[in-house]
Amino acid sequence: MRIKVIVNPNSGRHIIQRNLERIIGQLLLDGTASQVDVYRTQKDGDTPADVAAIDAAGYDLLLGCGGDGTFNEIVNGMMLNGAETPLAMLPAGTVNDFAYALRLPTDADKFCAMVRAGNYRRIDVGRANDKYFVNVASFGMFTDVAHKTDPDFKSVLGRAAYYLQGMRDIPEQLFTSIGVSVKSPVKNIDCRCYLCLIANSASVGSVRRLMHSADVSDGLFDVLLVQKRPMMPPAAVKYRNLTMNDLQRNSDEEQVFIYFQTPSIDIDCKEQQRVELDLDGEFSGYLPLSVQVVPRAVKLLVPPAPPEPPTIIKLRGL
Repeated sequence: MRIKVIVNPNSGRHIIQRNLERIIGQLLLDGTASQVDVYRTQKDGDTPADVAAIDAAGYDLLLGCGGDGTFNEIVNGMMLNGAETPLAMLPAGTVNDFAYALRLPTDADKFCAMVRAGNYRRIDVGRANDKYFVNVASFGMFTDVAHKTDPDFKSVLGRAAYYLQGMRDIPEQLFTSIGVSVKSPVKNIDCRCYLCLIANSASVGSVRRLMHSADVSDGLFDVLLVQKRPMMPPAAVKYRNLTMNDLQRNSDEEQVFIYFQTPSIDIDCKEQQRVELDLDGEFSGYLPLSVQVVPRAVKLLVPPAPPEPPTIIKLRGL
């Protein structure tokens, strides 16, 4: 097996990157890999062009090491190139939402076992305007925290760096709402909102089960809008305490939280506001936003499924 490794040396968790050397060594020693070529990114934005330039037919596996942003750049390059090469991701970022949702291992032995097993899952990818995303497209309250946080703080403090940046931004964002027009095959909504999340997996913003119906291979996005309601300050919105009742009660006009699934969505700003867009933790322009699912676009290596528990049959009298 010929493996192309793409590693972001600036990703937050350097201890995981040290595991990468052990992984490469194990795969070469046991004969799983016959050749391993390593490329280290130089700066943000390099990766898509570099991946697109790879002769996909020359490698049997792309192995990425980094966070959600690195994953995003690799997939953008694969989509540009039309690559069918399977991808394995070693999570080394600060949050790693998508990797968490799919239980991708960071332990060297478990990661090597995943590569040897060769089990892959075809995952959906989102196309947002002229870019692609893997996990989430978003705008509104605190969605810019990831790309505003100093990389050095992320390296030292990990996820806590995001919380500190969010606290710093509270005065600016506390009472900021956005007038939007939302159109999709499922719902059309005109409202003022504090936050919009368009997610591929259940894990978003380190909230691990926020999108309770999400499936990365179902051809659908899970959309969550947090509406501005009369007499409801945004500080009262507790995302970590969302319940099914919160997401399903009453009509769209009465709800604070609007949650639905759709294969595509178009969102425009109804006012003269420059509303920043975030794709997988990276700044990606401004509204308007047009998003479509690209179904089952990437072959992603995933851990082998756990064995089924044995069936126990009880006989009467025993």
